[in-house]
Amino acid sequence: MKNNEQLWEIGITVLRSLGSHYEESMDSAAKEFGLESPIWYPLTAAYIFKPDPISVQRLKVRSPYSSTSYFENPLQALTESRFLTQSPLGGFTLTDRGNEATLAIMLAAYNAMEAISVLSEDKMRSLTNSLGRLVQVCMIHGYPISKWSIIYSRRLDGSSQDNYTAKIDQYLSDLSSFRDDSHLASWRHLDVGGHAWDVLSVIWREGPILIDLVADRLVRRKWTKEETNQAADELRIKGWIEGSMELTITESGIHIRDEAEALTNDYFFSPWDSAPGNDLETLSILLPELNELLGVD
Repeated sequence: MKNNEQLWEIGITVLRSLGSHYEESMDSAAKEFGLESPIWYPLTAAYIFKPDPISVQRLKVRSPYSSTSYFENPLQALTESRFLTQSPLGGFTLTDRGNEATLAIMLAAYNAMEAISVLSEDKMRSLTNSLGRLVQVCMIHGYPISKWSIIYSRRLDGSSQDNYTAKIDQYLSDLSSFRDDSHLASWRHLDVGGHAWDVLSVIWREGPILIDLVADRLVRRKWTKEETNQAADELRIKGWIEGSMELTITESGIHIRDEAEALTNDYFFSPWDSAPGNDLETLSILLPELNELLGVD
């Protein structure tokens, strides 16, 4: 049996492979409503937050690494095109048009997954059931304390019970969300901003590295170079990095980041030890089989 870390690496690969099979279908469905990617992405988030409104603050709970403008711009665009409307409680809610578009986009993904060549029905059913039980174990386990991401991820499970491919995709997405919960719990007590933590992670992985390259790595999150410089200053004050143009992580920074990674793994994999052994054995056999099949053109 593969160890849990190896098994999860395969699970992530399967999740990405499945996504590559349905992303185009989702984009095509969105275009029927005049929406281009990535503008439509917040619609699914708005769907899972119902009846509560979606807001920048809510979105930043799971992704404190992204700038405010990263979320504000698409929310504003979706409001102007009448897919979202401002809520009297603050934030935004789906309009009827927005709800229709979201359901169409989700249905396109489910239909695309039903058409994927996968394992036999018995194997897919067995894999689905084992993944589902693992997700439930993670939901009820004591750590991490907050399960914000996985709780909201579960709300997106709208596929039929016999669409095993879609269920597997959903359960792997749930586990990925739980991984995010676990990582957030590993560092949020350190009194450091999300962008600064992201900068530290880049330097931890790639350093020594020029500050301009760090900014380039994180431009996808809509941070300016000035904001990335400010985040680096935050880390210098804490003694976790040093240097001005070329940034190097200090021994203290390495200790902090290594400890957070270890805690992430502890929080994430601890529930797996409570999962039935036959489920983990099933996953160790069938996930690699599905991964190999999805990798074949």
